[in-house]
Amino acid sequence: MEPDFLTRIEPLRQIVEEHLAANLKTSQPLVREVGRHILLSGGKRLRPILFLLSAQLCGREQAQDAHFSSIFEFLHCASLLHDDVVDSSATRRGRPAAHRLWDAHAAVMVGDHLFARSLALAAETGRPEIITTLAECISRLAEGQILERAGLGQFDLAREVYLEIITAKTAALLAASTRVGAILAQAGPEREEALHAFGLDLGLAFQIIDDVLDWSGSAEVVGKPVGQDLREGKATLPWLKALEAAPDEMRREMLDLAGRPGLDSDEFEGLRDQVSRLGGPEAALEEAEAYKERAKSRLNIFPDSPPRRLLRDLADYVCRRRL
Repeated sequence: MEPDFLTRIEPLRQIVEEHLAANLKTSQPLVREVGRHILLSGGKRLRPILFLLSAQLCGREQAQDAHFSSIFEFLHCASLLHDDVVDSSATRRGRPAAHRLWDAHAAVMVGDHLFARSLALAAETGRPEIITTLAECISRLAEGQILERAGLGQFDLAREVYLEIITAKTAALLAASTRVGAILAQAGPEREEALHAFGLDLGLAFQIIDDVLDWSGSAEVVGKPVGQDLREGKATLPWLKALEAAPDEMRREMLDLAGRPGLDSDEFEGLRDQVSRLGGPEAALEEAEAYKERAKSRLNIFPDSPPRRLLRDLADYVCRRRL
């Protein structure tokens, strides 16, 4: 986040941080250790902040909302714990992944605990529709992982399938964060839908940027080794855009090389250069920018206010976090 925006958002981030450890609530040392490892290892707290800003945008200013903000970081961190086990990831946010420090069973069980804690907190709101929204979101997160696994090794994956994967794995949680803020503020169906759509479009932009960084970023920026997506058999938008731009023969060669077992560093760097020359990352960034602009337009039904300006600026930030 850029300095001015960071300063403006810092009070909300501090509020979120204050409640995370307290809301973990467990008597089990292992749950506490693994939970603290993933929860307190950094992160932008994007989802809790989206929740708080959405509630404020709809006119709600209540101190207990900070307590409920943990719901969204718990859901996010639970999905990270599970994803890292499924993907056999070595690092997360520049640190060893939890399953490497403990084991896969511990990581999965603590992820389950965080999912359960998020729903327990949701029950405290006394709003059944919030629990329904979060249960649907958790289901979508699981569907996204299943879809992604089914598509592994399909390097010519259809763009529509890629979008469905990132909608379920990433955008659905951002959309739940913004929708629940509106539900808690009793904003009404029109505003709920507008904020849900804002979160969905923002989530698509956010994930596309992540996928671009895996091709053109660095390990320091991404928080994990770059090039992991292709090595894990995942076809993301920069790659798909490059394939679209490649002549037929080049396209066949790229697909053949990507599907070769044990892709070494030199081979990957060759593919990385080719994807760059074909304009894959830039074309993906343009699509992310379009989703970001559409997200901002979803807020037009709301009058100008500090929360609306922060949400719009946050959307702009999402498309600037690159080298």
